[in-house]
Amino acid sequence: MYTIYLHEPTTKVGYKINSFKTKFLNICNTHVQDERALAFAFILYDFENPEIAKILKDIEYWNCLNQVAGHYLTVFSILQPLRTSPSNFNKNKDFDENLNNSNRIILSEYFHSEFDSKMPSILFFQVSKNQIIDSLLCQITYTSVDDAFKEIKAILSTAVNSLKHVEPQYRNNSQEIFNLITGGLSERREKLLYIKSIKILKSASEIIILVSKIYQILAR
Repeated sequence: MYTIYLHEPTTKVGYKINSFKTKFLNICNTHVQDERALAFAFILYDFENPEIAKILKDIEYWNCLNQVAGHYLTVFSILQPLRTSPSNFNKNKDFDENLNNSNRIILSEYFHSEFDSKMPSILFFQVSKNQIIDSLLCQITYTSVDDAFKEIKAILSTAVNSLKHVEPQYRNNSQEIFNLITGGLSERREKLLYIKSIKILKSASEIIILVSKIYQILAR
């Protein structure tokens, strides 16, 4: 799990969104090189989704999701600061807008334009040679804190389980690895409101190629 904090200017800890945006792909590449991740995800939400903010701010929930992600996924999320008092309402309202704008800055810079209307959601993506090469969006459908947490955990667990048999010599097969996530999450289609991949298989021959590549990764 990798948290980006939106703090007041006096706070020394945390990324400002423009700083994070410039380092985003470098962070991903470093995590791949250091074997900290095989693929990536972004938990997307705005101030109309307080249940997601509560989950990400709760250390027990956060630790559990971090354990699930393990060394298979790096999961990014953005947190806005806490409201401190009614007198700071206008200031905090600006920070709420910053949360919305920050998510959209990342989405418009790197991903499909339709993704910003599908919050809250988990955006899975893959990086290769300093570029985003594929992405998949899973919408979070529950609105209570406990149920939303269970859904997030289940989605991340499904993605991670699809990666557990990737052997070390295939760690650089970025697209094939992401195809495993796509295949794993497709089995949850009936339980998810929205699943979309930028790359769509258009023919039977492409499906055969995909199955062949998956087999090559898992072959011992």
